This record gives sequence, C-alpha cells and structure tokens, in this order.
Amino acid sequence: LNAEEVAHRLADELGVPTAPLTRVNGTHTLAELVDGSDTPLDLASRARYLEPESIEDKLNSLYAKYADTAQGRATGLLDAILANRDRHHGNWVVRDLDDQFWAIDHARKMTDTVPVVKDGTVTWGVQTTVSWFWNRMIGNVTVKEATDAIAALRRVKADFDRLGMTGNYEASMKRAEIILGLAEGRLKSA
Repeated sequence: LNAEEVAHRLADELGVPTAPLTRVNGTHTLAELVDGSDTPLDLASRARYLEPESIEDKLNSLYAKYADTAQGRATGLLDAILANRDRHHGNWVVRDLDDQFWAIDHARKMTDTVPVVKDGTVTWGVQTTVSWFWNRMIGNVTVKEATDAIAALRRVKADFDRLGMTGNYEASMKRAEIILGLAEGRLKSA
C-alpha cells in the first residue's frame, strides 16, 4: 500500500491524472472511483455491438488514441520509472463527461530490478517489462520529458524514504537515468 501512495505522488509530479487516495487507520490506502468513467475494456465491449470491430481491435484503437496524449506519455514514463507491469485494460479509465484519461491502480510495481544495459543496449527483461503506454514510447521520449521525469522523481524522494522504500527509489532513479540515456541517444533499446 505504501507503493500506491508513492506512485500517486510521482504521478501528480508527472501530470498523470489519478483517482484520489485516502489512508484509513494509517494502514489502508483506497483510491476513490472516477465518477462517470469506464475502463477501455468496458468501452470496447459496448462498442462491439455498435461497430464491426473486434474487442481487441477496439482496445488497440483506444490505446492508440490516448498513448500519444500528454497523459498517455506521462503514464508511460510513470510505468517505466516504477517498473509497473500492470497497466492493463482495467487499470486506466476514460471519464465520459470530458473524455479525460485517468491512471488507476498502481499495485504491481516498485521492484528493485532494473533493465540490463550492455554495450549501450537496454534490455527490458521480464521483471522490468512495463506497460503498453511505455512500450509505445520506447525510442520516442524527448530529453525534456526524461529530465523532467528525473526532477519529478527527486521531488518525491522524501516520500520513498518516509515509507521505507529507499531501495525502490534508487532502482527507479536508475530506470529514469536509462530513459534519459535512450532520449539522448547514448543508449538504444534491444
């Protein structure tokens, strides 16, 4: 649950809209629902009856629609920095009212593993494979996005430390520095 709190702090710093968090009795962290929202799977399932596309085709078009938005790109960076392997169809929503994208549920993240870098090539192994949003961004992160992400991570270091997650911070910073190396062209992705 501490990881959820740290992820939300970093998401705020990166500009990723997330559902508000509430701590209950100091031990449980709850994310409130985003009113009037649907997961991509809900949207794709409804659309299936209206359009000839398969659910998979509709999901891919929804990912494509949001992946290159500011929120989608920031979510990709968040997931890569935290090694979040759980940004599936149910862990982001779209609010019907304003078509706003929201990232939710960051529970499967915060490993201390980092991608392997050998001879200037980065391999995102099983433990560091991240979300579809990040996979779409590989090779397209700007130097500004990467340096802003490192600055955001530094701003939340005290939260990592306060929650006893210093090792996770160090691994997250290594991943962020690898992302910067990719953006600067010093590294390439396998």
